[in-house]
Amino acid sequence: MVVLGKKSFLSLFLLIVFGAFSCGDKGKSRIDSVSLVPVWAEDTCRYINDNDESVFGGKYSESSLFRENLALVQTQGREQEYGYIDEDGEFVIAPLYKRATVFSEGLAWVVKQGEAPCAINKKGELKFTLREAENVLCFSEGMAAYSIKEPKGSFWGFVNRNGETIIDTHFKNAGSFSFGKAAVMNEKGKWGYIDKTGEVIIDYMFDKVKPFYREDRAIVCVNGLWGVINEKGEGVVAPEYSHMRADGKWLLIEKNKKWGWCNEDGSIVIEPRFEKGFNFYDAPLAPVRIDGKWAYINRKGKIKIKRQFDMALPFVGKQAVVWTSTRIGFINEDGRYVINPQYDKISRDYISNALDGQSYYVIVDTDHSYHR
Repeated sequence: MVVLGKKSFLSLFLLIVFGAFSCGDKGKSRIDSVSLVPVWAEDTCRYINDNDESVFGGKYSESSLFRENLALVQTQGREQEYGYIDEDGEFVIAPLYKRATVFSEGLAWVVKQGEAPCAINKKGELKFTLREAENVLCFSEGMAAYSIKEPKGSFWGFVNRNGETIIDTHFKNAGSFSFGKAAVMNEKGKWGYIDKTGEVIIDYMFDKVKPFYREDRAIVCVNGLWGVINEKGEGVVAPEYSHMRADGKWLLIEKNKKWGWCNEDGSIVIEPRFEKGFNFYDAPLAPVRIDGKWAYINRKGKIKIKRQFDMALPFVGKQAVVWTSTRIGFINEDGRYVINPQYDKISRDYISNALDGQSYYVIVDTDHSYHR
């Protein structure tokens, strides 16, 4: 079963929080209020509401949150194929696919056994096929990044919603468009940003980058340290942090192996003193790790929910997911359980959304023999 308990959560945490920019890192699309959460008790997936009522369930090995009114699920059994269900738990698009993404801007990428990535609409109708594509990202701002395999390696470009190549495949890596800009890597391994015509608007000068998180701000890495640039590529916050993540009007930072927060000018607002930390997002509280256990602090850095959890996620709406030993429950902003710790696992799409503000299922690779 490919869903997450405590140990596998740590692996996902390392991938999301400490990972560099990859071709799978797209612009943010966080769901801030989740009405149906996929959890597992033994081998049965249940979509539960805020009152811990099971709305429907199924024998799914993977399942996503609902995005654009559909959820991506993978069936159990020998085939383990992906399909899409509605909020009644009924298949709207039959489980026919070996790989699939969630829907974004009305389209999803799917791959049948032995075939290339195809774009489908929410009725399951084929829109087009990218026969030479090796990897494809979800659509963002009307375009999707994709790669092709050439003798010198993989190269990335962009297609529009009609499957037409708008920006040629000559980048060594690429991310999705965010605020009209996409990060791209040249053959020397340096990152810059392009506009929607493919013109380089911020030169290749960074070792790692993240998408623009607002119109005029992006987080970049130089010589192993992270800082912030504006839309002209000019430094706004000096690169002096081991890790950095956008958190609303603040930045979550790590320095000297301790986590804290600064504002967008680089002034410290919560002194780095925690072993680890996750975002506030729109909530008044954020999870931090102190002496091996997780607690929640307020925006003044004061502990509001005492350290007691083995793992803890940022709040999504008015609830946060926490681990007590191997069991998963949900707390409110007072630290009280609204759903007692009883579940074995929770969807990694929920975790990715809570931690990083995006879906886990944003990229597919081909199954076509052309690339084998």
